[in-house]
Amino acid sequence: MGTLADVTYDDATYHSDDTEEYGLPEESSVTHILAFLAWCAQRRLLADYHATESIALIERTSSPVEIADTYFDRQIDPSMLTEEGNRFAQERYGDYLDRIEALPAVAEYESLYHLPTTWQTVDLYLPVLDDLFARWSRT
Repeated sequence: MGTLADVTYDDATYHSDDTEEYGLPEESSVTHILAFLAWCAQRRLLADYHATESIALIERTSSPVEIADTYFDRQIDPSMLTEEGNRFAQERYGDYLDRIEALPAVAEYESLYHLPTTWQTVDLYLPVLDDLFARWSRT
């Protein structure tokens, strides 16, 4: 079995078959990844060496795609998160994906990837993470 260092929680390339099937640009698979990272930045769950990235996420200095490309290579891996952030990601990242796909606003679209890659979409996902984290923290 691999170690935590071998794990990548999510990567936009994991979703490329889906975005290609729908005829969407690859950037369509970034929003949910960046939403998770933005949420982690707000809760100080990004690793200390990501201070610049945290500021970019919190202050929204660029578009979600630009931040994902510039700082995170469109992925989430353990080195990006604190110990607590990693525990949460290990235990709840799959639930996060399931929950955002079930959101009524997402259900209005053909798929998760059809939502616009904007900060408004990121904001749609953040309460899901708040709820999952609150439940996870109580266990």
